[in-house]
Amino acid sequence: MTYVEGRRRPGGYEMDRFEFVVESTVCRADLYLPVGGRSPHPVTVVGPGFGGTKEVLYPPYCRDLADHGIAVVAIDYPGFGDSDGTPRQHIDPPHQARALSAAIDAVANDPRFAADRIGVWGSSLGGGHALVMAARHPRVAAACALVPFIRYRPSWPPRLDLGAEIVRDLIARMLGRPARHVPVAGPSGSLAAMATDGALEWMTDMASPATTFVNTVTSASLVNMLRWSTAADAARVRVPLRVVLATDDSITPAAMVRRALRRVDGVDYVEFPNSHFEVFTDHADEVRHLLVSWFVRTLLDPPSTRSRNPS
Repeated sequence: MTYVEGRRRPGGYEMDRFEFVVESTVCRADLYLPVGGRSPHPVTVVGPGFGGTKEVLYPPYCRDLADHGIAVVAIDYPGFGDSDGTPRQHIDPPHQARALSAAIDAVANDPRFAADRIGVWGSSLGGGHALVMAARHPRVAAACALVPFIRYRPSWPPRLDLGAEIVRDLIARMLGRPARHVPVAGPSGSLAAMATDGALEWMTDMASPATTFVNTVTSASLVNMLRWSTAADAARVRVPLRVVLATDDSITPAAMVRRALRRVDGVDYVEFPNSHFEVFTDHADEVRHLLVSWFVRTLLDPPSTRSRNPS
């Protein structure tokens, strides 16, 4: 694979806000719009990972895509970041997937964007949502999933602390008390949704520029994650797909992702010998280049010359 530095646009991009509605809730996104060049622009839509907001991890990817002539709409899910919606900090994966679908619909109806050149991407839980959209949404033309979530993988020994927290939260809500919360990321051994693979250190670094990020989710979010699986959708992906994996990933195991996609033809895999978060630290530039070059290849070329399954 050759990176596409030579195609970087001299005009750069400009930032704007983008709003859309999902089930009567106003959601907000950051729009990275290329300056000049061919219009309407190819565009990608991206949703955050577990408990994240649009400013966590994604801005360098968005800026690089826009510099290469591909617009980006980076959304906040309902109840997170700049978007409306209650309860706050509550992860409802099917609702998040519907929000991403609504954002794609809004993009497809915006004359600034090419409705036949829409891509979707994301990391971790956002990568799982990208797989769902790549299977379900008729407007999606290409996808890139970074260490994507397939389903919850029970740890061993089991996280009894989280099990007890789920029970405490259920009892509290049955008694009419406020919902309980847990940290998104915490030190190893702590009561946090993610306490492995250097989650806290990574989150602290990546969330430092994110003014709306809050390191907490409802305890009920954990139950929702236990119920959520993207496996059935992953098996039905119908568009060109690049997947970035981490061999030592204990959160979204590489083997699990490959099994979910085993019946999908032509998946472009890139795997690093690292853990879930190390992919974005030890290989930050390379992963960003993999994503940008994929969408340059699948979206930037005119539809008449673009293959459905580029090599």
